[in-house]
Parts: sequence; C-alpha cells; structure tokens
Amino acid sequence: MPRGPIGVIFGETGSLGFKFAIANGQVVRRTGYVKVWHESDDWVLAQVTSVTRSSDVYSLDTAISAADGMRVKSADEKVVAKANVIGARDAQGMLRTPKTPFSPGDRVYEADRELMQSTLGLAHEGI
Repeated sequence: MPRGPIGVIFGETGSLGFKFAIANGQVVRRTGYVKVWHESDDWVLAQVTSVTRSSDVYSLDTAISAADGMRVKSADEKVVAKANVIGARDAQGMLRTPKTPFSPGDRVYEADRELMQSTLGLAHEGI
C-alpha cells in the first residue's frame, strides 16, 4: 500500500543533495532512505544524513525561564532533514545521479524495499 509524502524539499537544492521539511507526525531518522521523483530520472534514492529540530518559541530567555522551573507552553517545532542523493539505475543498470537539481516543492517519500535493493545492488535478503 503506497504511503503519502513524509516531507517537502525547500530552499536551495542540487542534484547531489537537498533539505526537506518533515511533515507533522512523520518520523525520519538519520541514515534512513527516502525517494524523490525526478523529472528525467524517475524515482531517485537518497540517504538522510541529518535531522534537526528547531523552534522560534524557545528563545534564549524562554529556555532560561524553563530551566528555572517556569512552565513554558509547547513549542512550535520545525523538523528539517538533509539528504545526500545516491541515484537511480539507468537502462544499462549503471548507477547515475541526476544532472539537474530537484525542485523546491518536490515531495519526499519513504523509500520502498524494491528501490533500495535495485539501487544499492543488494540481494533480496540484503535489507
């Protein structure tokens, strides 16, 4: 059963890497695999290299107050991941990275087992 997107690419992008905002409620882990549809290369596999969480609500003063025991309302957190592109297999079976960058607004999905196996060249039991 296909799952919906886990995030959306934003900001400056390239053909070798991108950042994506993680949708609320989604769990993305460092070293996990994601896929993005590329206009000329179809599904492209990428690996998450970092995940960061930030909040504009928790300023330095707010954090100090919280440390002193003052109750602070729940923070409006943003979770962002960075991913390095691994690539996609071409018709000859060669692993290639896209020649053009991904577009801000492209949706990011959790990579499926079949894409990981074929792109990484793993046996059926390899994952």
